[in-house]
Amino acid sequence: MEFSLVRYANAALGAWLKAMNDVLGALKREGSLNSVRDRLASFEDRQRVLQKEKYDRFETLNTNGSTAADK
Repeated sequence: MEFSLVRYANAALGAWLKAMNDVLGALKREGSLNSVRDRLASFEDRQRVLQKEKYDRFETLNTNGSTAADK
């Protein structure tokens, strides 16, 4: 079981490295992301994966209306 977990983690890392190289390579070669736009997550997907709403709620609960400058 542990071996499978490590193997799958490496597969995810390999996919991430290839995607990053493909996207950044296109940006360097072409000066834009137009040719790889379909491989990018939408802003909404990014926010969902990062659980942005959870952090927003946490911030609201912990600031009690004050800002970082007030602390």
